[in-house]
Amino acid sequence: MELRPLPNSSPHVTGQSGRGQRECEDPGSPCARHLHDNMDSKPNNDRVILGIMVYCTSLAFAAMIASVEAVRRGPGGLGFEVSWRTGVAFVIGTLVALPCMKVIFCAERTPRRRYALAALAAGGIGCFLYPLRFVASRKLPDIAIGLVVAVVSLTVVAVLLRRIRGFLADDEKQTETDQSLGR
Repeated sequence: MELRPLPNSSPHVTGQSGRGQRECEDPGSPCARHLHDNMDSKPNNDRVILGIMVYCTSLAFAAMIASVEAVRRGPGGLGFEVSWRTGVAFVIGTLVALPCMKVIFCAERTPRRRYALAALAAGGIGCFLYPLRFVASRKLPDIAIGLVVAVVSLTVVAVLLRRIRGFLADDEKQTETDQSLGR
């Protein structure tokens, strides 16, 4: 599959056809022709950067899965034991993450994209929580309090960033309106 970035407002990929990403994978589709027409200035650079993003994030996800598989409890605490299972986990992580990343980076906002994001988010959260099975049960309440504080803090930061983005977008619209009116 050749990776092609999708334009933000393509009339050919609005979800009306129901085909989503597959429509842009077909070189003869209206979406692919639209992309080619709009990417004359830097078509190769965009595809190269998109490919780097897809493959590097897929490999990073696979490395995360493999490192979690390698975590073992030893006499001195937690350690890493790399084995053949670590390699298998890396390959499985790559095989799962690569199609998801292609959908995330190349598809418009479709249910497929949401499912891919949800699958990778679930995998990431699972990898984050997996090492907790090695923690002594008496320490779990303290860790749970720390996790709740972290989630609340990150949620507050996300809400603030979203509001700032909205404020800046509104300000940009107002500036454009003022400039068009000659103020």
